[in-house]
Order: sequence, then structure tokens, then C-alpha cells
Amino acid sequence: VSLFALKNRKVKCVLDDLATNRVCGIVNLAMFTCDFSAYDVFIESGTRLINCTNADPSVVVDYEPGMLEAMQLLHDKGCRDVAFISGLEEWLTFKDRRVNCYLNNLERFGFTRDDRLLLSGNYPKEKAHKVGYELCEQLLQSGLRFDAIFCLTDMMALGVMKALYDHGYKIPDDVSIIGSDDLDFAHDFHPALTTIEVDKKAEGYAYVDF
Repeated sequence: VSLFALKNRKVKCVLDDLATNRVCGIVNLAMFTCDFSAYDVFIESGTRLINCTNADPSVVVDYEPGMLEAMQLLHDKGCRDVAFISGLEEWLTFKDRRVNCYLNNLERFGFTRDDRLLLSGNYPKEKAHKVGYELCEQLLQSGLRFDAIFCLTDMMALGVMKALYDHGYKIPDDVSIIGSDDLDFAHDFHPALTTIEVDKKAEGYAYVDF
């Protein structure tokens, strides 16, 4: 069983449902772990927990090779003022491996270091494309110079591209956009979205192996 988002349902209610159905494993696909005592019933019954609490085994996607390749691509294109639309709440932004790779390698690729070019939001409480659109609007209104934007997800990139189009920008002539996760529809964007590929099969196998 995979837990994506609980929305308006209480965590305890959802976990009670899972306990009733006697699931053999739970994978938390949210962006943070939760130390809920409600997990005790699963621990006692031997249910396998992945990414659920700080004590559990976890599966982590290594974004660094893809991020470094994307940063090199932007450098070779001549981009120097590269923004990152994280969209996450600020406390989550600095836990994200993509964000940290970006911050740790700005000087290496000759990119401008400006804290204002890293934008946080309220994802995943709000839909990714909406957060992307609103934060891109914020970036445009700030007057800051930027020639490329990293987006936390492909869906967030969709919102960013829409905001840029609404303001008359051409992609990639005026601004380069790079998404993440290589969703199937990313190639249907106009123009096709440059995105960091994630081996979803390998990730899935890792969960099963645990």
C-alpha cells in the first residue's frame, strides 16, 4: 500500500483502515516522515514500514547526477542567473536533495548566488501547477534578473511555463526551464520540457526489496 496524500482525512483514520485490511507493507510517498503513535499497531504486527517514521528504512532518489548534468547544460547555454522554484514550504525546501545540489554547486557553474532566486510555497497543500504559476508570477514581479528556472516537478514546470507565456516570454529563447521526474506527458509540452529522469522501476523494485 502506498500513502500519497491524506487531504482532509485524519492520519489515524486512514491507518485504522489499513490495519483492518491487514496490509503487509506501507510506503509513505509524502515528502516527510511522521512519528505517529498510530504506527505502533503495524510495528507490533510486523507490517513493513518504508519512509513512514525516522526509524524506518527509507528509499531515496539520487537526483545529484541529473542535477549536475542539467546545471552543466545551462552553463554551456550561457545561463548565469538561474532560479529554483521549489514550491515546498520553506522548512521542507532545504531538506530536498535537488535544492541542496543546486545550492552547493552554484559557484562551480558560475551561477549567481541570490537567496531571492530560490522560491518556496505551499506545495503539496496546493496543486503543483498552481504553485508553479503563482511563484513564477512572484519572480516576474520581483524585477530580479533570471535566464533559467529549475522546477521541483514537471507539473510545477507546467505552471511556470504558463506564467511565462502569459507575460510574453518565449521558451527556451528567453528563459530555459528544467523540470524533474520525467512524467510521460512532459514531451507533449510546447516546447517539450527538459526534465531530470527518474528510474521509477528501480525505485519500485527498491520498495519491494525492503
